[in-house]
Amino acid sequence: MSVSKVNEVIGASPHSFEDAAARIATRAHDTLRGVRGLAVIDKWVEVGPGDARLYRVRAQLLFEMAPETVFQM
Repeated sequence: MSVSKVNEVIGASPHSFEDAAARIATRAHDTLRGVRGLAVIDKWVEVGPGDARLYRVRAQLLFEMAPETVFQM
């Protein structure tokens, strides 16, 4: 039986919303095992001086927790 966990994360990119979400997915795969999905729940743009923009994505990251047998002694 598997158990999954959902964490809320925020990613940012100077290029696009898609790039911000891709950065979340890449970082998740680099630091977690069993990543199963990503659901974008909010997005917004921070506007700075001139044309400076920062695209932000708030997302729910779904990943499987390690099986109980991994932690039993």
